[in-house]
Amino acid sequence: TVPSPQDWPELQVRSVATLFAEAIRRSHLGESVSSLFDGVDPAYAPPQPRLPF
Repeated sequence: TVPSPQDWPELQVRSVATLFAEAIRRSHLGESVSSLFDGVDPAYAPPQPRLPF
């Protein structure tokens, strides 16, 4: 892990391990991976917020 900078207290570190694991699983099974990134995938609770870009 990378330590968070002291001058950026609102920075939050989030694990993406579950997301990567699900993407690998779906890819292996021939399922859609893109739905993981649309912010409304039911496999994740609560839904992931949409990225600002």
